[in-house]
Amino acid sequence: MAARCVLLLDAAGLQAYHRQGRGMALDAAFAADAEGRDAFAQFLAGHRGCLFHLLINSADEGFHMEEIPYLHGRDRKTVIRRKLDQTFYGTSLGAALPLGRSPEGRQDERVLLMALTRPQLVDPWLAIIEQTKALLADIVSLPQVLAGLNGVVRAHPRCLLMSPTRGGLRQTLLDGGLLRFSRLTPWNDDLRADAPAAYWREATKLHQYLAGQRLVARGTALPVLILILRMQWPAWREQFHDSEELRFECLDAAAVGRRVLPAPPADGDALYAQLLLQRRPRQQLAPETIRHPFRLWQIERIVNGSSLAICAACLLFAACQLPTAARRGEENADLRSRNEATARAWQEVRSAQVATPLAVDRLRSLLARYDELRQGTAGPTPLLQRLSLVMNDFPQIELEHLEWSVARRFDDATEGPFAIVDIDARLPPATANDPRRQIAAIDDFCERLRADPSLRVRVTNTSFDPASSKSLRGGGDETAAPQFSLRVAQRLPQR
Repeated sequence: MAARCVLLLDAAGLQAYHRQGRGMALDAAFAADAEGRDAFAQFLAGHRGCLFHLLINSADEGFHMEEIPYLHGRDRKTVIRRKLDQTFYGTSLGAALPLGRSPEGRQDERVLLMALTRPQLVDPWLAIIEQTKALLADIVSLPQVLAGLNGVVRAHPRCLLMSPTRGGLRQTLLDGGLLRFSRLTPWNDDLRADAPAAYWREATKLHQYLAGQRLVARGTALPVLILILRMQWPAWREQFHDSEELRFECLDAAAVGRRVLPAPPADGDALYAQLLLQRRPRQQLAPETIRHPFRLWQIERIVNGSSLAICAACLLFAACQLPTAARRGEENADLRSRNEATARAWQEVRSAQVATPLAVDRLRSLLARYDELRQGTAGPTPLLQRLSLVMNDFPQIELEHLEWSVARRFDDATEGPFAIVDIDARLPPATANDPRRQIAAIDDFCERLRADPSLRVRVTNTSFDPASSKSLRGGGDETAAPQFSLRVAQRLPQR
């Protein structure tokens, strides 16, 4: 984890505090002059990688109550930035502290706009931080840190907290745990000569101002808590005169430190520095440009953390996969042994085979030719059997000649192979002069053959002309028997 350092800046200069055990220790102090700023630059150069928190205690502060539409995200930031620019012109060190929503009307959001109205106090130090690219985490005003003490003063929902600092007397108005107003009175001779009387006068003047601004109601008692050691209070109490509007009480600094901090320091400014690290405010005053190195550092931390998380997840996953990997290794070894045994058996089978004098391609071609020849030797036996069955029903038709063959196609269109029978037949002589009977007899014979779906029949020749354009009439040799030819085909089964 990166070391953290609190830079407490006021009109007198800058003090650097760092953690020491459970408390805070003063690391270095730099005067508000050129020599002090040079020393501060050297200090930053020697603390590379340290996170810095700039705590400002300045009298040049402004506070303004404002109501803005209830927005979120970028729209809200834009409205707040515009309101800050309008209210506190000429400074970029500002923030908006949320105060809740208005109970009336459209319930707008109430915010307390605060800013450092004289950035000349801070700009030289910020320039050094920007030049050295120091990791500036945030810029916080001391009233924001004091608002973190509200848990200690729960008995007083609204109170005025008066706390001494190196830069002067800080007076902070807390209302319901929220910061409403703060004022720093620099130390002068009156404050140093008679501190209790000066505290009473400053509290009285500030109450009149707050009543004029309607931040407190007139005629109501406002508790004023003096942050000092309990042992000092008896001597101080005689100097305070309670009234109907102001009631002074002691807030023991030692007791406060013990309640909110693990090891409270004795020095008041160190107490504020440690309180800042213990309870960092959500809103801060620094512009994003000067926090760019810090943002890069955050991104680097996120990337490194994500990488470590991914690496740890991968290692955990790998550890979980070790038993599975061992089991897979055993299975792979078993498969390799089986494959080797199979390869040895295959090699033994191949070595036991008789060597053939022919090449593999030549042998494959011969086997294909053999299959082709075997398909062509099926013969016309089934076709002749079907033909004989049909001839039994047509005794008047006489076969004169029959020739069979095997062909790949039938009519040059249909793929085969086919068993083909060419038939030459003769009709009875009695039909020689009756062409219609001849046609009818041939058609009946062909239709009977076509009744078998496995047969294909085509008339190839007749001894007469059956064209419909010519008249059918007798003539010629009346004793000559009419002749006709058929081609009958049947697809051979595939083997």
